Amino acid sequence: MESLSKSNSYQSRLIIRDYSNDKIRTKDYIFIEWRFGYEKPDRFSAEQYANEDSGSVYDMWTSVDGKHYNLLPVLGWIKEEQVEQIKNTDKMNYTLSLEKYAKLMEQNKADSVDLYDDQKNSKAYFMIKYKDPKWDFFKYGKEDMKYAVEIWVDKDTLLIVKAIGKVISKNSKMGKDINYDFIQLFSNHNGVVIQPPAHVYVNQKSEFMN
Repeated sequence: MESLSKSNSYQSRLIIRDYSNDKIRTKDYIFIEWRFGYEKPDRFSAEQYANEDSGSVYDMWTSVDGKHYNLLPVLGWIKEEQVEQIKNTDKMNYTLSLEKYAKLMEQNKADSVDLYDDQKNSKAYFMIKYKDPKWDFFKYGKEDMKYAVEIWVDKDTLLIVKAIGKVISKNSKMGKDINYDFIQLFSNHNGVVIQPPAHVYVNQKSEFMN
């Protein structure tokens, strides 16, 4: 995709809402939120905020060249060594990235393409809509998920600036479908630099390595 080839780095914010959960109504129904940065070819920095029944949960990690580092209370940065967790972080980085939208656009024909003229801000955007695409938002291979997605592309730069959509997941335990709304914003294209942690905790003696 031309828009992706021109974007060597970016910042992003992804919000997923669950309007069926009244317990998070005071949180604007935000089920989970990520603030995320990416730099080619393989550098990620992410903050995760999850609203659970018992309260809010915060996580932060940095990924550099296939190595993942988690920020832990008191200890600071620690390198992830568990194989299963490394795979999960790889999947999560994909879920947060622009790459998933490239897959969507490459593998599906758009149902409609419209031009939105934002005269107030002197900007124009292509709105590309997919009603029921064959797609994997979470990269977990779940076939019981359906999607409706709208991608906004800047007319001048051909860079993706926003994606809006719905995720419908079949929940066999609850006996009904669960609907999630999501919005993802992209900004600061080609203006992000991600560095590995300066100090990483390596053992119980609190030794650090640069």
